[in-house]
Amino acid sequence: MTSEIEGIPGSIGGNLFLNRFLQRITKSIKVLDLDSEIEQIGVEELNFKRHIIVSAVFKVKAKS
Repeated sequence: MTSEIEGIPGSIGGNLFLNRFLQRITKSIKVLDLDSEIEQIGVEELNFKRHIIVSAVFKVKAKS
């Protein structure tokens, strides 16, 4: 996984909107919406104009 995200400038939150690899390994995202509510959504619901990413959970495994 490291090689896929190594060298990508910016933040994890910003890259979740743009990077398909990060989107594929994302389990869930907590966002602040336009109504100032925090909700948990899937990556397919993520909307650049409606959401500010607060946190994200990724599906990764540690190397043995």
